[in-house]
Amino acid sequence: MLNKAIIINNEHVLKDVTGRPTIIIDKSTLEALSNVESGYLGRYYNTVSTHILLSEIGADLKKEFDDGRNPEDVVSILSNRMHGLHRFNTEWYTLLGLSLLADEIPIDSMVPVELGGMETYAPGMGRGIYFGEQEERRTLSAWANGEFSESDYETAKQWRLEIKKIDLTSWHRDLSNQLKILRVESLEDIPAIVENLLNNPERSFQFELLKILVKLAKVSEENSTKIFNRWNKDNMSSMQDFSQYGYYCLKVYLIFWLALFSGLVGTRATNCIDLHYLLELPFCRIFSSNDKFHKKLAPLLMTDEQKFIEGWDLKSDLKRIGEHIDSLGEEDFTDSFPVPYPPDWDDSFTSQVWRECVVPREKFTPFTQEEKDNILEWHRRHQEHNFGE
Repeated sequence: MLNKAIIINNEHVLKDVTGRPTIIIDKSTLEALSNVESGYLGRYYNTVSTHILLSEIGADLKKEFDDGRNPEDVVSILSNRMHGLHRFNTEWYTLLGLSLLADEIPIDSMVPVELGGMETYAPGMGRGIYFGEQEERRTLSAWANGEFSESDYETAKQWRLEIKKIDLTSWHRDLSNQLKILRVESLEDIPAIVENLLNNPERSFQFELLKILVKLAKVSEENSTKIFNRWNKDNMSSMQDFSQYGYYCLKVYLIFWLALFSGLVGTRATNCIDLHYLLELPFCRIFSSNDKFHKKLAPLLMTDEQKFIEGWDLKSDLKRIGEHIDSLGEEDFTDSFPVPYPPDWDDSFTSQVWRECVVPREKFTPFTQEEKDNILEWHRRHQEHNFGE
């Protein structure tokens, strides 16, 4: 996989994948899609895979289904459905740690960030960065084939035990009493309150915010020291100036806590899990979920350029596109390698975002046959030599 990249902390980072719109889906959307619809999702979107989705799928190995479904079969089906989608974004807390250490994390480009990669040259394509197979994708391949290790079962067991320990009802009761002054009546009021809180000019308050972020980032003691030294050395007084992604992460948590204290979101333990998807929003243009928690909070965090679509609406759009393409004859297809345009419908979500994100149809230039041959030959040679592994 040859891509353009940037450098963060002396490592190559995948930044610009293709012109297709990036999308993050949660487990509720993945479960709603059929295998065929998932295929069209991968065709028309760069689906940014997340570790939280992988963990949620794996946790089903220890779930008892009311309808009697076999856990292994469920995990295999979802893994197969997810396997055809795009690569995994670097875990959010790793990106947070890098941001606190002064590595600029692009949070306004709406593209995934992947560490690693090797500089290489492909004839006919030029220089780029090659990214080998990710460990997470090997895991998905194994699960899709029904291959599970003892570690997989143990991880699923621990995941479910940890969720049982979460008691948001107590959080809501105890902290609501302490923060009565911050209680709000509607979700729409929350972002402005949070912005005011985060921009408190007192340096001591901003330093307390930094300590929260260092804990969230799970950095080593050595890196913690580097982060605090950087804060003092640069005489920082604003978290927004110190770490843009750190500032965003604080906004996510504060919006969640304030909505919880005000009784505007529920106290389900899994809301703490769903929160992780919101921490990944800067790395996609579109977010899709059927979850009520996401429907309420995601719009409070997304920019004007980003879109939220319910999973069932996305499913309907992809199903309609698939049925249309199946009805076409061979003479209806045009060579628009590597990705053909979706049907040009005004009432199609996919068509709308393509108009906004992708090179216009009239300006789209397909690869020549020579360029296609060069790409395929390059991949064949490097697969034979296990390049980049």
